Amino acid sequence: KNFPKVCTSNLIVARWRNDGLGNGKEREILREYHQIKLKNNIKPRPVLVLINFWIVMKLYLKKVLGRA
Repeated sequence: KNFPKVCTSNLIVARWRNDGLGNGKEREILREYHQIKLKNNIKPRPVLVLINFWIVMKLYLKKVLGRA
C-alpha cells in the first residue's frame, strides 16, 4: 500500500564475477549478513538466530549432499 512505485531500466548497475570470488567463503558471508541483520534489529534476536541456524544448516546439507 505504501510501497513506492518501481521503475525498471536496461541500465546495468552491478555484475557478478565469473571467477567465483566468494567461492569457499559462504560461511563468512552468511556470518557477516547475520551480524548486519542483528545490528539493524530487523526482527527480534531469537527469530534471527533461528533463521541463521536454518540457513547455515541448508548450506552444510548442500555441501554434504554434493549440491554446493
